[in-house]
Amino acid sequence: MQDGLSVSKVLHVFVDESGDLGFSERSTSYIVMGAMATHEPLKVARIVRKVRERHLCKPRGDVPELKFSESSDAVKTALLRMLGEYDGEMWYVYLRKRDILTQYRGAEKHTYNVLATEICKHLVKLPERKFLVKMDKALEKKDRERLKYHILEETEKTLRKLGKLSVDLQIEWVYSESEPCIQLVDFVCGAVFRKYEYGDNRYFDLIKHKIAQIEF
Repeated sequence: MQDGLSVSKVLHVFVDESGDLGFSERSTSYIVMGAMATHEPLKVARIVRKVRERHLCKPRGDVPELKFSESSDAVKTALLRMLGEYDGEMWYVYLRKRDILTQYRGAEKHTYNVLATEICKHLVKLPERKFLVKMDKALEKKDRERLKYHILEETEKTLRKLGKLSVDLQIEWVYSESEPCIQLVDFVCGAVFRKYEYGDNRYFDLIKHKIAQIEF
C-alpha cells in the first residue's frame, strides 16, 4: 500500500480503546475505540506535560502514565479542554455488545480487529496520503500481525471503492506509558465511553465539537 511519497507530510494517528470485550456479568455494555490525528505530535504531546505541571504534585516517576480511569475530575477536565482546542481531528467507533451477533460472542479478537479496521478505513477518506498509525502494544505479536494484515487489506478495498490512488499507511505498536499521545486518546475514549455506558456527557461535551462518530 506504499507508493514512496517521501515528500508528503505525515499524518500521525494514535489509537486506543475503552471498555472491555468480554460478555460476562461484570463486563461493560459498550466497547469504544477512538483516534486522534495530527501533523504535529510533539506539540500535542505537550498537553500531557502541561496537565502534569498544573494538576499533579507528584514526580513523574510516581505517575508514569496518565489514565482516564485513574485521574481526578480536575485532571480529566483540564486535559480534555486542552484537547478541545488542539489543531487536529478525532473520531471514534463504538459497539453495544448486545448487538454483536451470537457467533462472534467470545471472539474478542475479531471484535477488536473490526473496530481498529473501521478507525483506519476512515483515514483513506482524508486528503492526506501518508499516515503513521500508532496503537498500544497490548496484543501479542501474532495478533498484531493478523490485525495489521486485516487493516491493510480492508483499507485497500476501501480505496478501490472510492476510486482513489493508494496511500502510504504505516502501523507501529508502542507502549502507552512511553507515548503521551496514546495517553491523550485514552482520555478521549474514556469520555466517549462514559457517554454511552453511563449516560454521562460532562467529559464528552468538552470535545464534542472536535470529534466525529464513524458509523458502520
